[in-house]
Amino acid sequence: MQRLKISSFNLQHSLECGQAFRWEKKQNGFYYGLIKNIPVKIKQEGASLLYDSYETKIKGAQIRDYLALDLNLSGILSSISKDANIARAAAKYPGLRILRQEPWETLASYIIATFSNIPRIKKCINALSQKFGNEIEFDGMQFFTFPTIDALANCRERHLQLCALGYRSAYLLKTAKMLRKKIERENFDLNALKKLPYAEAKAALMQFPGVGEKVADCVLLFSLGFMEAFPVDVWIKRAMQEMYFSSKPTSIGKIHEFAQGHFGKYAGYAQEYLFYSCRLLE
Repeated sequence: MQRLKISSFNLQHSLECGQAFRWEKKQNGFYYGLIKNIPVKIKQEGASLLYDSYETKIKGAQIRDYLALDLNLSGILSSISKDANIARAAAKYPGLRILRQEPWETLASYIIATFSNIPRIKKCINALSQKFGNEIEFDGMQFFTFPTIDALANCRERHLQLCALGYRSAYLLKTAKMLRKKIERENFDLNALKKLPYAEAKAALMQFPGVGEKVADCVLLFSLGFMEAFPVDVWIKRAMQEMYFSSKPTSIGKIHEFAQGHFGKYAGYAQEYLFYSCRLLE
């Protein structure tokens, strides 16, 4: 078991706020999930994290990177706390950080997440991983890696439908095939989008089937490091209209424009604090 010193961080808020779908808290108090497709368990004890991984493959530096522990969270919160709404959310859920997830898994997961709820999304992703991923035993439990691009590109739509993806099966299959083709022909790399301006990276993602503005912004925010991305789903649209537009119907475009102007370069952090607050109120 390894120990990592931390500050300004809350593991529960960061893993349960809705940005990631494969973490589960067990009775021993540890959260179990996968980082870089390697099973990991993590537990917070005050200003420390206890962690272990399959064959101890995940090191402290990788944990710090995945949990974004290098960022100055107090500075970010100071930057976005322009009004009482964010100040309340930040005070209620201190230590919530936006994770740095693997781009392909994030892209596929948010295609699956379209017009769905978190329990169903988790069920679908777990079913997909069991069917097309690789099994690894860790801590007396079975884990399944997230399927590779090739594994999904090589399957048939009816096989994806067995994972309860519904109409999303076609989008996921087409995206996997398109992504594999771009890799083969152009040496394309999703990680390379990090080097592009926000608008260009978003446009590149929206070329894939099943990827609209919301899915693209989720991938940009939760895996590619674009902190200005502000995903707008039904929860955020409702919250933004109530809090900032006097409950008047407002277009997603206007919400994006307001959020990036009002919250600035860390608008994505404001989104996640608002999302977590509003979701838990339901």
